[in-house]
Amino acid sequence: MELSQRNLSARKLRAGDRVAVLSPSFAAPGLAPAVHEQAMRRLTAATGLIPVEFPTTRKLGSSPEERAADINAAFADPGIRAILATIGGDDQITVVPHLDESAAVANPKIFIGYSDNTNVLNWLWSLGIPAYYGGSTQVHLGAGPGADDVHLASLRAALLTGGQLQITDPGESEDFGPDWLDPRALVEYGDRGPTEPWAWTGPERAVSGHTWGGCVEVIDQLALADRLPPPTRSGAQS
Repeated sequence: MELSQRNLSARKLRAGDRVAVLSPSFAAPGLAPAVHEQAMRRLTAATGLIPVEFPTTRKLGSSPEERAADINAAFADPGIRAILATIGGDDQITVVPHLDESAAVANPKIFIGYSDNTNVLNWLWSLGIPAYYGGSTQVHLGAGPGADDVHLASLRAALLTGGQLQITDPGESEDFGPDWLDPRALVEYGDRGPTEPWAWTGPERAVSGHTWGGCVEVIDQLALADRLPPPTRSGAQS
């Protein structure tokens, strides 16, 4: 899979713009709708953007073709200015073959997702459409008493403001919160502990270039499916 020579960056959004909230992998909103609905309220409060759901956003067990149809529809709709994934999963590699390249190229827009969404991110990268390996609405916006400032800052930068965002140590981290079906999931954080000191590897020099990467487990799947970009390419960094 080669990186396109195109640079199809989408414009940043403004308050009042509509964004698709999709479940290209696991439909977590169908399992825990209260957490999802809280995430949508917080998304609008934090950004002024209007979330739009599609048929499979809450549909548990939807087929790869159905999920791909929603992604294609979101790209084809000029009124949708960005796409946010609700969460990751484990079978998105089966969705990508059904995606419509022409729709994405004709209407490039911001895509944000992590984990299994590495599949869509890699697909967009191959088309020359930059996207963000970022958080998920269900995990980083919906659960707990409020969205963390570090998550809101990166979300606003990706969607609204652009520019440079300094990466800082958040001071604490959380691996697991209350079960989403427990009412406490809406108002309580999970077990949080202090972050470990950062450790850096590699030479002490600055580099610049195109970035590429994502979830290591998914990268293994991409390699098996022969969907990785070439291992060497001038001007690209992995």
